[in-house]
Order: sequence, then C-alpha cells, then structure tokens
Amino acid sequence: MSDSRIIKAKQIEYSNYDKIVFVDASGDDGFIFDDESGHDSSKLFLVSAFMTTPNNIEHNNSVLNSIKDELNLDYSKELKSTTLKRHRFAPQAYNHFSDLRGIAFSQIAFKKKILNHSDTRYYELVENEKKQLSGLIHSFPFYALQKLQLLNPNDKVLIVFDNMKTIEEKSVLETLEDYNTLDIEYNVIFADSKDSRFTLIQIADAICGTVRDFFETECFSKDFKICNICKLRMQKCFKSPSGIKRLKKVQLEQKHSIVLNMHSPNEESRFNINHMFTVPTKVYSNYYFLHCISNKKRS
Repeated sequence: MSDSRIIKAKQIEYSNYDKIVFVDASGDDGFIFDDESGHDSSKLFLVSAFMTTPNNIEHNNSVLNSIKDELNLDYSKELKSTTLKRHRFAPQAYNHFSDLRGIAFSQIAFKKKILNHSDTRYYELVENEKKQLSGLIHSFPFYALQKLQLLNPNDKVLIVFDNMKTIEEKSVLETLEDYNTLDIEYNVIFADSKDSRFTLIQIADAICGTVRDFFETECFSKDFKICNICKLRMQKCFKSPSGIKRLKKVQLEQKHSIVLNMHSPNEESRFNINHMFTVPTKVYSNYYFLHCISNKKRS
C-alpha cells in the first residue's frame, strides 16, 4: 500500500517524535451470532491504545520485562493477554502495570447492540465490507486524545499498530485522516509485536484483553441500570444515598482496577475513567460509576 504516512520499521527513530501511540485489538469484527455450526463472532470488538513519550520507551520496556519475569516468560517471548488471564502469578504481574509511564485509551464496540440498533448510522458498520468497524475503533483513540488535549497541533506523533489485513489497513488510514481534527503531523507503522523495536504493542494487547474481560463479565453494570438519576445527572446520583449504596456493591478485581486506572487522568480517584468510549454510545450509561468522584478514599 502506497501512502506517505506509512514508514518502514528500519526508518524508525523514536526521538523524532513527541508522542508514540501503540495500538492493538481484541475480538473480531464479525456479526455472526447463534450460528448452528458454533462459529460465533465475539460479543465485543475493542481497541486499546497506550500512549507514551520517546524518553519513556526504555523504562516501559523494562516494566514489560518485569511483568514477564513474574510469569516466568522469556523476554523474547510475546506477552499476551490470554497468558495473563490464566496464569497463577498474574496478580503479581499486574502490579507492575502501575509502574508504566503512559496513558491508555480504549474504544469498545458492543456488536449485538450495534446489530440491533435502530439508528441507520450503524448499518455500514454491520455490513462491514470495507472494514468500517475496524477502521473506526482503531482510529478513534487518535481523535479522542486530541479532544482530551493530550495531543496538540505541535506534536509529531507515531502510531504503531499491530499487523492487520491490507483491507483493514486501508480503512484505518482513511479514518485516521478524517479524525485528524488538529492537523497533527503523524506517521503510521504496521508492525509485529514480537519485533524488539515494537514490544510495547504487547502492553496495548494486555490492556485491551483486560478491558475486554471487564466488560464481558458485565457483573458491575447490573447495579446501575435501574438508576435513572445517574443517567440524567451523574454527580447528583453519586452523592445521593441510593447512588453511594449502589457504588459500594462494586468490587473491582485487582487486574481490572489497575488497568482501568491507566485510563484515568486522576490518580487519586478509584473511579474516574474518562479515557473510554463505547459503540453504541448509549451503552456507556450502564457504566457511569466509572466516573465516580465521591469515593476517593477507596483508591
């Protein structure tokens, strides 16, 4: 694919950039459910981005190696979220995630809700012949980080995606251009996460898999779906006796707490996750407790 924004691995020099964004996905972009052969698509398709700076690349790679040490994993081996999910020393490994220097952002597509949504804007995502869904969620973090003012017009950005199919690459590149609202100078590379120069894709993969595990569990939102006040005025709900009572029912697993906090600009708060977005957008109203500002003592 000929595109001036794509650069080759041998041309990479991190010091030429202000921000580096590593991106990986979990799940698939299919919409086949209840298939008689049992080949169903995943419930969710999501992408997580881990943004850091060139001067923190070495430190973050050292943290990645510490995570692998806990899992008795050779440094040359790839860290996968599936390994973390089933490993008996995963809790010790997750503790090191707090040492990472960077910011996470995740985009979560609830595919059954997209499939059944009445809004015609979602139709092309379901048809997906041009991989629109993949292009959307792979590119959205770049847009969101601009809106959150974590990227600015003066930044030169390198976006490192894990390898994907050519048709997906095309969709991603087209959507990135549409989402470059600040006219930021950026380059793109599609790389192998096992490549020693791009191992921090493995951090994005681990974040993505953990976020997927959190949302697929779906045990937390049940306490909040009945809260109409929460949907109207979030802070009022959290400060009300009924809102606080529901909040106390939420007991995050250690791995979820650590990784979700990587999506938070406020390290003092247990729940203040502003760096997530869902498709359809209304799904996120079931998880408003993630933005709680009244429970900092439980950090």
